[in-house]
Amino acid sequence: MTVHGGADGANLSIVGGRHDAKVPTRAPEVAWVLVDGEVVAFEPQGPAVYLLSSTGGLIWQCFDGTTSVSDLATDLAEVFVIPLDEAVRGVEAFMLEMVGFRLLAVDGIEVGGHEYRA
Repeated sequence: MTVHGGADGANLSIVGGRHDAKVPTRAPEVAWVLVDGEVVAFEPQGPAVYLLSSTGGLIWQCFDGTTSVSDLATDLAEVFVIPLDEAVRGVEAFMLEMVGFRLLAVDGIEVGGHEYRA
């Protein structure tokens, strides 16, 4: 599967069919801070700054390298009282967006032909 987008328009290539078993982790070169309930993520040496919504910030904080997409989606479905499949789709979409901006590292997902490993 290839998804178009990302920081520089690079393609995201996903190896394997299931995303829900993937365990995202924040990229080591990305710094972040919580400001008024919202996450601000940035690369100290880079020009871009990313302001995440409160929901995005909550999910971001759970991308700790130990929690799978499936487990996170299950927790979010319970907390927000939404269907599990909706939570899984939302977490997967957010994960892919963050990988596209090179803010997350997820084994099996490549950006522009380069796999960023956790």
